[in-house]
Amino acid sequence: MTTLSQQRNNIDMGKYDSNDSELEPPIKLDYIMENFIERIENVKALFNQNLSAVIDIATSSNDYNRESEARVRLAKQLIDSILKGSYRYHNGTERIEFSDGQSTLINFASSGQQEVVWILLLILLLILNQRKVFLVIEEPEAHLFPVAQKQIIDLIALVATQNDNQVVLTTHSPYIPLIFQQSSLRLQLGKR
Repeated sequence: MTTLSQQRNNIDMGKYDSNDSELEPPIKLDYIMENFIERIENVKALFNQNLSAVIDIATSSNDYNRESEARVRLAKQLIDSILKGSYRYHNGTERIEFSDGQSTLINFASSGQQEVVWILLLILLLILNQRKVFLVIEEPEAHLFPVAQKQIIDLIALVATQNDNQVVLTTHSPYIPLIFQQSSLRLQLGKR
C-alpha cells in the first residue's frame, strides 16, 4: 500500500488527459482505493514528527478523558510493536525508524510493514479523532507474522469498541474472527 501511494503519478486518480497520445494510460483504481490513497496523501505531513508528538498534539485538548488516553497509549504500543519501529515522513520520503537509530526507506521494509503501515496510522487517527466511523478493512493480517496479526486485530478492536463504531473485516484466516471476538470482549469487560 505504501509503495502504491508512492507511485501515485502512475495511477489514474481522475486527472488523466486521454488527448495526450504520448502518455500510456495510468492504472485505474476503484473509488474506495482512490479514497484511501487520497486520505494517505492528506495526512502524510502529520507524520513529519514522531508518533508521540502527533499524539501529544492531538490529545492536548480537554476532550480526552482517562479512558481515551489509555486507548491512545495502547494503540501506539500496538503500532510500534507491529512496525518494529516508528513511521516518519520527511521531504517526500517515507521511512521506518528503529530504536537503535537506524532507519529504512519504506519500500525496503518488509512486505508486512509496507502493507500495514497506513492501515495502522489511519486507525490511530480515527482513535485520536474520536468520531463515529464505519470502517471496512480487507485482509488486515496479510503478510504479518501471527503475533502481529493478533496485535493488528487488537488495534482494530480498539477502534471498533470506541463510539459504537462499526468495522467490517474480510479475511481468509479462520483465526482472525476468533481473535477479534476475544479482543472486543476483553475491551468491553475492561470498561465495567
